[in-house]
This record gives sequence, structure tokens and C-alpha cells, in this order.
Amino acid sequence: MSLSYYTTVNNVAFNTQYYSRQYMNNKTLIPFLVALLYLGNSNLLAFVDKKLIFGTIQFPTSIMRAPSMRIYFEGRKLSGEIEGSRLIYSLGLDTYQTYLYLLVTEVIEPQKEGNTIQYLKVPARAPYKLYALELNKEKTDDNLSEQNKQPTETHEATWNIRQVSLPRTGRVPDQAIIMLYRPDFIHTVQGGDAISLPTVMIASDVIQKAGSAQNLQDISNNLLLSCMGNLDLIHDSMHHIIKQEAKSIIALVQ
Repeated sequence: MSLSYYTTVNNVAFNTQYYSRQYMNNKTLIPFLVALLYLGNSNLLAFVDKKLIFGTIQFPTSIMRAPSMRIYFEGRKLSGEIEGSRLIYSLGLDTYQTYLYLLVTEVIEPQKEGNTIQYLKVPARAPYKLYALELNKEKTDDNLSEQNKQPTETHEATWNIRQVSLPRTGRVPDQAIIMLYRPDFIHTVQGGDAISLPTVMIASDVIQKAGSAQNLQDISNNLLLSCMGNLDLIHDSMHHIIKQEAKSIIALVQ
């Protein structure tokens, strides 16, 4: 909070008695204070409260260390942490947001008009896998009578997962998590709950598909290098200011 904000609030507190005496003749004190607080908190209001949600990419347990992977969401690069055979990442979602896409492909291109990027697209004939993810929020069964002292039944939040296709233009949906990776390495996408995205399960025979464990690492490294040009330049890094509240985790995303 800025120094000017505290100074203003202190001045208001100092003059409270004056404004109280004037209130019957001038009924603008409350709107004035509200406006002051609003202006003083303008930098905080520039941030939007979001829930922090986690995603996991699970490699076969025979792989001691998961390869790195570039992940994008809403114009930002997401940072991931490798924990053994899995890669964990996080992103901030609006609290009301229940629909997402997950795109796995090796190639993403910007569609430009002049110097302006209109949208991102998967080039024609480039392989990809696209999943539509819809969150079914947890519900409570309140059909029990008031006399029944049994606890209500809570249904955990789950994700509906469908594999879908891109439009003919190859345009990537705005609410898409983009993973730069070989789509044929993906076995399935499953699970998830209110604070975690469905897990991306890598095929158990991914080393055979890649040719060797070293090839698997090389493929990941080459994909990381390939996006250090245009794609990384048009995506910002994502930073979270996280606060924990009771049963939920909220993130302020800069």
C-alpha cells in the first residue's frame, strides 16, 4: 500500500469528529470514505482473486526423472517442478471457471495479420491431441430430514473429459492449456478434482516409442529449444502470490 494512502486515511481519522458534526447537514461522509478506500486500494483491485489448481504429467515409474516440458496457458509460460517420474505445474483459474481445454502438440504457430497476432494455431496436418475438460463442482445431498442427525453426503468434484477436434483453421481455444510434446506419447487423461486438473498419463511404452531413454530426453530438450523463439517471446512467465484460506487456496495472478 502506498504512503499517500496511509496519510490520507490518517487525515480522515483525524477529522472524523468534524465530519460527524457536519453529517446532519452534509450526508456525503459515507460515500466519501468509500471512494477514498476504493482509490487507496486500486492496486489491489488490479489483481483478480483466482483459485490455484495443480496439474500432473505422469511418466512411467521406470523413468527415474521426468523430462522437462514447455506448458502455456492464457499467454503465459507455466513453471513446472519435476518430482521423480512426474512433472507438476500450477495455474490460476477464475473461481467461476469450470471449462478448459488441454492441447498436446509439437508445433504451435501464431496466426498474424500484419504485425498483430490474431490467435495461435496448430498447422495443417500436424499431429495433436485435444481434450475438453469440464469440472462438475462438488454437491451436497441435502434431502435428509431435519430429524436425521446423520452427516450430509458430499459428492467430490470431478472432471468430464472428452477428446475433441480443432476447427479447420487449427485455431487453439482461448482457454487451452498447451503442452509442447509428442501427442503419440500420451496414453490417456484421467482423474482430477476441485484443486487438481486431470492427470496426463504418458504411455507405459514411451521409451520404446522414443527409441531409448536418451532419445526421450533429447526429444524433450529439442522441443524446449524449438519454442525459445516466437512462442516464448509472446508468452510471459506466470507468478503467483498465494494465500491459503480454510479449505481452498486462492492465487493472485500478476
